[in-house]
Amino acid sequence: MFHDRQKVSLDTAGRDAYLDGVTEGSSPYEKESVFHHDWCRGWHLQAQEDAESQENDELALYHEERAEFHRLDGREARICLLGGAPHPADLGKAIGISPEDWEGRCYEIADAIVSAGLIEGRAAYGHFTGRVHPQSMFGGMLVVQHGWILRPDGLICDPTRWVFEKRPPYIFIGTDEDYDEGGNEFRLANLGSFPARGSSGPVFRLDLEKGVVAALRRMVCSEFPEDAELSPKQAWWIASLPPYVLGGTARPVFSALERAGHKAFIPIDNWKSVMTNKPADLA
Repeated sequence: MFHDRQKVSLDTAGRDAYLDGVTEGSSPYEKESVFHHDWCRGWHLQAQEDAESQENDELALYHEERAEFHRLDGREARICLLGGAPHPADLGKAIGISPEDWEGRCYEIADAIVSAGLIEGRAAYGHFTGRVHPQSMFGGMLVVQHGWILRPDGLICDPTRWVFEKRPPYIFIGTDEDYDEGGNEFRLANLGSFPARGSSGPVFRLDLEKGVVAALRRMVCSEFPEDAELSPKQAWWIASLPPYVLGGTARPVFSALERAGHKAFIPIDNWKSVMTNKPADLA
C-alpha cells in the first residue's frame, strides 16, 4: 500500500515536471531506480495527454471553421459542403486519377476536372493562405502554392484542400478568403512604391491610348508618366500589379507590354485571368 501511494506521488511529480517544462533527462532520481521509472512514467503520461489534447483542440477548431457562415449576395452559404458538391471518388473515376493520388498535384487535378467538363469554371493557381495542419505535407511552409477551381459564381471549388487539413478527401466549395490567385497579395505586399526612372535600362514607350493613361494616373498610380515612357524597372512594377488594382486598364496595359516585347514581366496567372476574360470597362 505504501509503495502504491509512493508510486502515485512520483507519477504526479513527473506530470508536474513535464508541465513545468522540465525535460525527461532531468529526473532527480538515479536512472536505474524504481523511483526514476515511476517519475518518468508520470512524465510520459502527461506528455501523451498533452499531445492528444492539442490534437483534439485542432480538430475542434477545424470543425468550428467549417461551421462558420458567410453571406454571399444576400444568401447564407456554409463554408464547406454546399449543396451540389460532388464526391471525390466520382471525380477521380471520371479523370482516371484516384483521390489517394491527388496530394501534391493540386493544379493538375483542378485542370483535369475542368477540362473534363465535370465542374464549370477555370483552373486557378496561386497561394493558399488558410490554416495548414502541422503534420500535413505542407506543414511549416511559409508560402504554400496551390491550385483550385474558380466557379462562374465567384465561389471556390477546391478538390485538394483536405491535403492541408490532413483529412480524408472531400470537395471544398466556399468563399475565397483563404485563396490568393497569382500570389498577388504576397507580391503586392513586397512591391514597394513606383520606382524612379533612374538608369535601369533604355526608356521605351507603351502604346496606350490617352484614356488608358489617364485612368492609370487617376486610379492606379499618379506618378505614371503622361507620355507612357517607362524604364524596364517601371514597366516591371506596373506589370506586377494585381488585376484588381489595375482594374479596366489591365487588358490594354498587358497588351501594350506584349507589343513592346515585355510580356515576360507579367505574372503568367494574371495574364491568363485577364486575357481570357471579357474586357472590363474603364471606370
